[in-house]
Amino acid sequence: RLLLSENPQECESLIREITALNEERKKVGEKIWDTIMPQAEESLLEFEKKLVLVSGDNIHRGVTGILATRLLQYFRTTAIVVAFMGETVVGSMRSKDGFNVKEFLDSCSEVFYDYGGHDCAAGFSMPREKFDVFKNMVSALVKDMEPSGDDAEKEETLEIDAELPLDYVNPDLIKAVDFFAPYGEANRPLVFLTRGILIKDINIMGKTEKQHVKFLLDTGKFKWPALFWNASGKVNVDFSLGDKVDIVFRVSRNYYQNAETLQLTVLDLKR
Repeated sequence: RLLLSENPQECESLIREITALNEERKKVGEKIWDTIMPQAEESLLEFEKKLVLVSGDNIHRGVTGILATRLLQYFRTTAIVVAFMGETVVGSMRSKDGFNVKEFLDSCSEVFYDYGGHDCAAGFSMPREKFDVFKNMVSALVKDMEPSGDDAEKEETLEIDAELPLDYVNPDLIKAVDFFAPYGEANRPLVFLTRGILIKDINIMGKTEKQHVKFLLDTGKFKWPALFWNASGKVNVDFSLGDKVDIVFRVSRNYYQNAETLQLTVLDLKR
């Protein structure tokens, strides 16, 4: 209806409705995130750090793609998220450039009702009774996969959308981010650069392996919680408590226990 409607008021109403549904979907994803992390970290070890696979009845089919993308960013390795829906299984798979997930799923096609996608993203459905067979297929395929984590990762070029002065890194920044939504495969989230941010606090986090960094960053007027995935090895090497650093980051909402806060995701930094 949105694309066909010629009524501006109807279009605005539909956009608000779609935006609200998308925000609700994000909140559902946040609630599920904490529950799947222990399983994700166990599977990372099971699959030799080449792939993460999580599944469960508590995973909503509408957020499998969001969760798979987030696991990919978190662990920097190929991710599969599976939702159990009665007798049917629905899943999403995400990977970085250089690994074709569609070709990977081609090798498992005999267990699927249907599947499809492209190089970096795909989805599938199958009978629940076939899930263990699928998981065994994944285990066999993983043995021939190249490592996709930090050790195998080529240096990436980050595309920066804007350099912001310290005063601009304030809660109103989320309005600019929202203006360009929705984000997806063809519209990546905005990336910013800000120089001279003070590191007020550093904590190492991770349920099994302590490999991620949680910051408190000070812009002068505001203090921001921030996450830097897979960066524990950089602490006291590339940065330390009390340093002023230049950071490349994204800003997003975090939902925890029904409370909404803003946070930064650090993509790179230097002193």
